[in-house]
Amino acid sequence: MEMGSRIMYLATENTKVANENKDQLAQISELQKELASKQDEMKELQIQALDRLALLQKSVQALLTQTYELHEYPIPRLFIVLPEDSSSWNPLDLLSNKFRLYFLCECGEHTKAINTKIHHHIHLAKHEGYELARPTEFFQQYGRYVLTILQMLKYGLTAAGVSVPALTQLIRPEDVKKVEVGLKFLMNTLEPGVNQVIDYIEKSSAGQGQAVFGLSEQMDSNDALEGADLRRLESFLKTKDEHRVLGNLYRTVTGEGHVKWVCIDHYRENYHEKAAQAFRDTVALLGGSFDEDIGRADVTLKSKVQADQFYRDLENARSVYELKLVLDWETTQGDFKRLRNALPKTSVGVLELHLGNSDGPTSDRLNRSQRYDPILGIMRHPSIQSFTINGPRNFSKRSTLFSRDDDFPNLRHLGVCVDQWEDDIPGVNCLIAKSPKLSSLAQLMT
Repeated sequence: MEMGSRIMYLATENTKVANENKDQLAQISELQKELASKQDEMKELQIQALDRLALLQKSVQALLTQTYELHEYPIPRLFIVLPEDSSSWNPLDLLSNKFRLYFLCECGEHTKAINTKIHHHIHLAKHEGYELARPTEFFQQYGRYVLTILQMLKYGLTAAGVSVPALTQLIRPEDVKKVEVGLKFLMNTLEPGVNQVIDYIEKSSAGQGQAVFGLSEQMDSNDALEGADLRRLESFLKTKDEHRVLGNLYRTVTGEGHVKWVCIDHYRENYHEKAAQAFRDTVALLGGSFDEDIGRADVTLKSKVQADQFYRDLENARSVYELKLVLDWETTQGDFKRLRNALPKTSVGVLELHLGNSDGPTSDRLNRSQRYDPILGIMRHPSIQSFTINGPRNFSKRSTLFSRDDDFPNLRHLGVCVDQWEDDIPGVNCLIAKSPKLSSLAQLMT
């Protein structure tokens, strides 16, 4: 009996262990299924994250390679918006929060000089920023653009020769010393501020029934701003810098003709101070003006001698992009040729030309039917995007405009004086017909 009882006990225990093992195997199987499901979810999240970064990269590439013409690019285009004070951010009442706009320096490969000793990645301009007026209206117009820039800064990307560093490097220590109040405070609140504004834009857009950063929708629209959008931007800034360009930035033009706005350090990296000072001195001696922030010079020349000196210094300066030039003497065709030959050696893309004595001297009569041909050559040069002329009468009769087969391939803007061209309408029509990229015509009064 004892043996039988022992056997029965062992059989019962064995059955119990088997059942326990069966339960454990079932639990292990469920855990394995759950783990596999979690792994699939993680893989899907990783794929979505990579897709999001790829789309962001594409968006940033499109934004940074957007080109603007000199005459329609009046202010810097790269900027971010952050809370006025991220420590007092109110997530429950988004409309009660205040915001500040900061411009960015567009440095990159195009600002690097040989043996450069400074970094060339995007960073905040040396400026304390601008308090934002009408933020709701502002984000309705610029929200998608701001979101793209903030996402770019949050993740750090490199596109179109421009390097975007980690957020901690967005503010350079040397700049904090120079703009003590604004940037020093911002340095400690940058990351939470970026996240707060991203959240604000996404929630605001969701409230309007928009998917701001949907994977399929984000890239279907152009995030870059048009020239008109940039011109309206200034109306949203409460405080403006008197007689200064926004953000204390300087306008430059790359070798490819793209307009960039950079800080003083990156501006000086690419120009020779001696040549720049010589140009400033010449302009001052001539009683002209030079706005170095935007690269615009306004000069009146009264003789060939003055013209030759000015052209030499203009060629060496390489930092003049807009030029208003008055030729106030009895100019000849040879004088126009000297100007035509000098301009290709400069960075001028916007030219406003005034001819003080449009008839010229008696000695120029031999060139009467070709007097203004050098001016046609100026208009034809690839770097000239905007050309305004004031002074010549009978332009088409005193040039070979009608008989020439070539056109003005890069001219986007043309300005003429109505009262001087009223008897030469066929000439104006011919200029327009020969300018395939012309987008605007200004009719001026003398």
